[in-house]
Amino acid sequence: MRTSNTSALQAFESLVAPRSNMVAFGGQRTRVLQSAPEKELNRLFDHYVHHAFTRKEGHEAKLKRDVRKVIDELHLEIPFKQHTFKLYDGELPVQVDLAQVVDRHVTKVIKPFYFDLTSREGLWDHADKWIPKLVRLKRAGELPERTLLPVGHSTGSERQMDALDEIKRELAELGTVIRATEHDKVRKFALDS
Repeated sequence: MRTSNTSALQAFESLVAPRSNMVAFGGQRTRVLQSAPEKELNRLFDHYVHHAFTRKEGHEAKLKRDVRKVIDELHLEIPFKQHTFKLYDGELPVQVDLAQVVDRHVTKVIKPFYFDLTSREGLWDHADKWIPKLVRLKRAGELPERTLLPVGHSTGSERQMDALDEIKRELAELGTVIRATEHDKVRKFALDS
């Protein structure tokens, strides 16, 4: 009987023995996760799954950062922060970077858009990625009436500008569309109660 316990213990120790892995957990990582776990997990997910390290900051990321800076300078009592809507019992998560939440209820959303008019497919692909999500949020009663949609874009042909105008009309059914450079309107929207 003693040998079976010994061999079971050896088998267990063999299974749990440290090995060379791609991911290694240590004390320092644990401390980072303890201070802001959701933010750090999102960063790690973006890095390892979406390969954030392979792409430069895009125009839309810069636009979001600029809008975030305008809002942060206001030092609002209730800040805008990242929020994930969980539609259909969490089956369809929709993440927005700038949402104001009061008593676990989203009261305002700012969703900046940047459209690259140098690529016709890119223009429509980006619109088709987000407009259906916003429509679903609205149908579910989750998209607040107070939704601001700052829109920036590259230069393009008359035909591309016509396509952008069509996209802006679709977005206008979901929120207030402004030019991305209208920081005064972003400030007013953020400060209005």
